Amino acid sequence: MPFEELTPKQRRTVDTDVKTLFTIRGLLTGQTIEQLQSLDFFHPWLETKKGSFPLSDAGVAARRRIRELFAKLSELNAKASAQELANAISESHKECLNEALSPLAKNSRLT
Repeated sequence: MPFEELTPKQRRTVDTDVKTLFTIRGLLTGQTIEQLQSLDFFHPWLETKKGSFPLSDAGVAARRRIRELFAKLSELNAKASAQELANAISESHKECLNEALSPLAKNSRLT
Protein backbone atom coordinates (compact mmCIF):
# COMPACT_ATOMS: atom_id res chain seq x y z
CA MET A 1 0.00 0.00 0.00
CA PRO A 2 1.61 3.29 -1.03
CA PHE A 3 0.29 5.22 1.98
CA GLU A 4 2.37 3.11 4.34
CA GLU A 5 5.32 5.17 3.11
CA LEU A 6 3.88 8.26 4.79
CA THR A 7 5.33 9.20 8.14
CA PRO A 8 2.93 9.82 11.03
CA LYS A 9 3.45 13.57 10.59
CA GLN A 10 2.65 13.35 6.86
CA ARG A 11 -0.51 11.36 7.64
CA ARG A 12 -1.60 14.04 10.10
CA THR A 13 -0.91 16.70 7.46
CA VAL A 14 -3.07 14.88 4.91
CA ASP A 15 -5.81 14.41 7.51
CA THR A 16 -5.77 18.12 8.43
CA ASP A 17 -5.74 19.17 4.76
CA VAL A 18 -8.67 16.91 3.89
CA LYS A 19 -10.60 18.42 6.78
CA THR A 20 -9.80 21.89 5.43
CA LEU A 21 -11.10 20.98 1.97
CA PHE A 22 -14.40 19.75 3.41
CA THR A 23 -15.10 22.72 5.63
CA ILE A 24 -16.01 26.31 4.87
CA ARG A 25 -12.37 27.22 5.49
CA GLY A 26 -11.46 25.65 2.13
CA LEU A 27 -13.72 27.95 0.09
CA LEU A 28 -13.90 31.68 -0.45
CA THR A 29 -17.21 32.88 0.90
CA GLY A 30 -18.94 36.23 1.14
CA GLN A 31 -17.09 37.67 -1.83
CA THR A 32 -18.45 40.52 -3.89
CA ILE A 33 -18.57 40.32 -7.68
CA GLU A 34 -15.63 42.72 -7.84
CA GLN A 35 -13.57 40.54 -5.50
CA LEU A 36 -14.36 37.43 -7.52
CA GLN A 37 -13.47 39.22 -10.76
CA SER A 38 -10.10 40.17 -9.27
CA LEU A 39 -9.11 36.51 -8.86
CA ASP A 40 -6.37 35.29 -11.14
CA PHE A 41 -7.58 33.59 -14.33
CA PHE A 42 -6.02 30.31 -13.19
CA HIS A 43 -7.38 30.48 -9.63
CA PRO A 44 -8.81 27.03 -8.75
CA TRP A 45 -12.57 26.69 -8.51
CA LEU A 46 -14.57 23.75 -7.26
CA GLU A 47 -17.30 22.82 -9.73
CA THR A 48 -20.17 20.94 -8.09
CA LYS A 49 -23.83 20.20 -8.78
CA LYS A 50 -24.70 23.10 -6.49
CA GLY A 51 -22.52 25.62 -8.29
CA SER A 52 -18.97 26.84 -8.67
CA PHE A 53 -16.93 27.96 -5.69
CA PRO A 54 -13.43 29.46 -5.62
CA LEU A 55 -11.01 27.78 -3.25
CA SER A 56 -9.62 29.90 -0.44
CA ASP A 57 -5.88 30.30 0.06
CA ALA A 58 -6.14 27.58 2.72
CA GLY A 59 -7.97 25.30 0.28
CA VAL A 60 -5.39 25.88 -2.46
CA ALA A 61 -2.55 25.20 -0.02
CA ALA A 62 -4.27 22.04 1.27
CA ARG A 63 -4.64 20.61 -2.24
CA ARG A 64 -1.04 21.50 -3.05
CA ARG A 65 0.32 19.80 0.10
CA ILE A 66 -1.72 16.65 -0.53
CA ARG A 67 -0.52 16.53 -4.14
CA GLU A 68 3.12 17.05 -3.12
CA LEU A 69 2.99 14.36 -0.45
CA PHE A 70 1.31 11.87 -2.79
CA ALA A 71 3.82 12.67 -5.55
CA LYS A 72 6.62 11.59 -3.20
CA LEU A 73 5.12 8.12 -2.76
CA SER A 74 7.19 5.80 -4.93
CA GLU A 75 4.29 3.62 -6.09
CA LEU A 76 2.15 6.59 -7.16
CA ASN A 77 5.11 8.47 -8.60
CA ALA A 78 5.91 5.52 -10.87
CA LYS A 79 2.35 5.33 -12.21
CA ALA A 80 1.16 8.94 -12.46
CA SER A 81 2.52 12.39 -13.17
CA ALA A 82 2.12 15.27 -10.74
CA GLN A 83 -0.60 16.71 -12.98
CA GLU A 84 -2.49 13.41 -13.05
CA LEU A 85 -2.35 13.30 -9.25
CA ALA A 86 -3.60 16.89 -9.03
CA ASN A 87 -6.50 16.07 -11.37
CA ALA A 88 -7.37 12.93 -9.39
CA ILE A 89 -7.40 14.87 -6.11
CA SER A 90 -9.62 17.57 -7.62
CA GLU A 91 -12.02 15.01 -9.08
CA SER A 92 -12.23 13.07 -5.82
CA HIS A 93 -12.95 16.29 -3.93
CA LYS A 94 -15.70 17.22 -6.39
CA GLU A 95 -17.24 13.72 -6.40
CA CYS A 96 -17.43 13.60 -2.61
CA LEU A 97 -19.19 16.96 -2.50
CA ASN A 98 -21.55 16.05 -5.35
CA GLU A 99 -22.54 12.85 -3.55
CA ALA A 100 -22.74 14.69 -0.20
CA LEU A 101 -20.09 12.38 1.25
CA SER A 102 -17.88 13.57 4.06
CA PRO A 103 -14.47 12.10 4.82
CA LEU A 104 -14.54 13.82 8.20
CA ALA A 105 -16.44 11.00 9.87
CA LYS A 106 -16.92 7.37 8.92
CA ASN A 107 -20.14 6.62 7.05
CA SER A 108 -21.32 10.21 7.24
CA ARG A 109 -23.07 12.32 4.69
CA LEU A 110 -23.04 16.07 4.34
CA THR A 111 -26.48 17.57 4.89
